[in-house]
Amino acid sequence: MGEADAVVGCDLLVTAGDESLSRLRPGTAQLVVNREEVPTTDFSRNPDWEFDAGNLMGRLKAVAAKALLKVIDAAAVARDILGDAVFANMPMLGVAWQRGMIPVSLASLKRAVELNAVQVARNLDA
Repeated sequence: MGEADAVVGCDLLVTAGDESLSRLRPGTAQLVVNREEVPTTDFSRNPDWEFDAGNLMGRLKAVAAKALLKVIDAAAVARDILGDAVFANMPMLGVAWQRGMIPVSLASLKRAVELNAVQVARNLDA
């Protein structure tokens, strides 16, 4: 609790939730968050349910210093580059790695993608 230094949040709703926020080191945690709004199953049960992105972003900003919070539309990036939002997590990982949040070499990241053996070329492109 309160000890996570880095978060790659591929889902804004989950990342800004109480459980996730309780894991972050207040004031110093670095976050890369996907801004895409993905509704939960609550939406299917409650047609009046609203996705309050502003409130969710406020919750994240309260925990992380502004300079340490990077928000991107990873789904749009993946669609633009590879034609499919299914690859959105890889740009998220790439942004976190480029910001120094993932303490492994580029060669190690590439090797992990190769070992996963799923859409290797497209994931490396992403």
